[in-house]
Amino acid sequence: MKLLILIVVLLFPIKYLFSEEKKEFKVATFKIPLMIEDKENGRFIELIKKIEDIQNIKMNINVYPTKRTLQKFIYNEVACFFPFVDGMNLPITYIKSDVFYIKKDYILYRSNEGNPRFKDLIGKTVGLTAGYPYPDKLISNKNINFEYAVSEEKNISKLVLKRIDYFVVEYLSGVKAIKNSGLKEKVSVSKQVVGSENVYFACNNSVENNKIIKKFNEALILLKRNGYLEKLFPENY
Repeated sequence: MKLLILIVVLLFPIKYLFSEEKKEFKVATFKIPLMIEDKENGRFIELIKKIEDIQNIKMNINVYPTKRTLQKFIYNEVACFFPFVDGMNLPITYIKSDVFYIKKDYILYRSNEGNPRFKDLIGKTVGLTAGYPYPDKLISNKNINFEYAVSEEKNISKLVLKRIDYFVVEYLSGVKAIKNSGLKEKVSVSKQVVGSENVYFACNNSVENNKIIKKFNEALILLKRNGYLEKLFPENY
């Protein structure tokens, strides 16, 4: 019996010496069609999971409404949030990762009304999604009347019903939203990009979070070199 106890005591530390437990930290995000469907699905979620595997870290992902996501981050209730773009002006000091995606915005329009350009937005009512960032070139234009809706699908419905003239949206999430809406035959995507923004992970500025950002960047470098990012986001390459 004493021998058995001695063996258990000796083996216990050896077990934990060879099985490092993943450190978990809180991350907030918000729904974006195709990119973030829920905390388990979406292209950005797939990227997060890949980074977890590479760096042996665990991210506790929580999906909130957009404004709540930003509030959680501002009040330091989560370590990081994504997707962050430069158009987001936050009243705190933060650090950000290298770019992992380029958000490109296009115009959604009624299919029977031609292919619009940026200049065609002037004097029109343009739909935007509440809480989403947009290029300053667009939202600072005083000659465009903007109306906000809670989702891409809601904006598409308003477009078809002629409650707005156009809807500006990120390309891939817009295409997914059109499919979700069941209005594919009535809505088209413009050929011209009306704005683009770099996309990052953002973390509150702390010693620990600087280490996290370093891990993000190391993984992103590897994933760019091995072609994973190009495969996941072919529209960026």
